[in-house]
Amino acid sequence: MSIGSLAFPVPTLIFMFAVAVALLVGWLAMKRRGAIDSDLFAIVVGGLLAARFAFVIQYLPLYHHDFAAILDVRDLGFDPLVGMTAGSFIAAWRLVRNNASRVPLALSLTAGLISYASARAFIEHQHVPSNIPPIALRSLDGAPETLGTSGMPTVVNLWATWCPPCQAELPTFAQAQVEYPGVHFVFVDEGETQETVRHYFDQHSLLLGNTWLDQSSALAARVGTAGFPTTLFYDRNGRLLATHLGQFSAATLHDALAQHFESATTR
Repeated sequence: MSIGSLAFPVPTLIFMFAVAVALLVGWLAMKRRGAIDSDLFAIVVGGLLAARFAFVIQYLPLYHHDFAAILDVRDLGFDPLVGMTAGSFIAAWRLVRNNASRVPLALSLTAGLISYASARAFIEHQHVPSNIPPIALRSLDGAPETLGTSGMPTVVNLWATWCPPCQAELPTFAQAQVEYPGVHFVFVDEGETQETVRHYFDQHSLLLGNTWLDQSSALAARVGTAGFPTTLFYDRNGRLLATHLGQFSAATLHDALAQHFESATTR
């Protein structure tokens, strides 16, 4: 989903929407008895910190080369189950501890959960599974290529050389392409020339197999991407499993591959 030139992952927007609803209901319920902002802040932040900590611990070896990346939550590396559990414990503690705000806080949390679940259900209902679109592309050598079913689990990454998040994640994808031979990776540059892409790879000493050119940006239009980088996960029959908008870290890419292609990533 995009707002102007900014693109946001849908799950993040749904979470922000749910928090906003919870705050609004809390303010309305507490308009004559103070505010419950601190309670909601503790629940949300505590849950997020616990979810991030659990995810980092799970993939700690993938952060050893750059511990600063642990703090970079833009990769959306969170463990939802741990986050929800921690948030629930904090909520229970706050409800027991503060009699004055117990009912408004309960109403606020209920409203937030209902809005989150409803928004997720609506998005999933609108999602129509699709197959890899047979778009005509070009290789870096100028040979014609057609995107299609490969008979393998497939990852299609839409990117551009001018896109900073794309630049940041490409080395991670290059490593994954080597580590997971059972997954078919395709990298589709959107709207740029062969010379531009070759120069970028030479400049950064980067090697990516299956790098194809979509100079008319037909693929981006076909899949309805809101921005770059966009990564699409397809099963071995070419059926779309998931779409990810935004930068992957080594940990979150590994996690996504394990979720969608367990058999192809088991070592």
